[in-house]
Amino acid sequence: MSHTQHWQHHIDAWQQTGGSQAHYCRTHELDQNQFSYWKCKLAKCNNVQLARPSGFAVAQLAAVPESASSLCITLPNGILLGGIDAMNAPVAAQLLEYLR
Repeated sequence: MSHTQHWQHHIDAWQQTGGSQAHYCRTHELDQNQFSYWKCKLAKCNNVQLARPSGFAVAQLAAVPESASSLCITLPNGILLGGIDAMNAPVAAQLLEYLR
């Protein structure tokens, strides 16, 4: 069995388990770095995406304009508590109560 066939066999078997790559490698006494290398190499060679998703999600940040009327409080010890508005006023009140 060639290296390519060896690793393709393990990658196919891992995908069938539904478990983590790390667990599969530990169970079969495989080097995780080599597993990752061959997984990537074979995916590129076959020009296919792996059937197993990465588990990561794409996140997008929405720009929230800061209100020009936001409140800032300077505490006696010099700490500045800023950006207080109607949305976070209850949290700021709790923080001030805690610091009191």
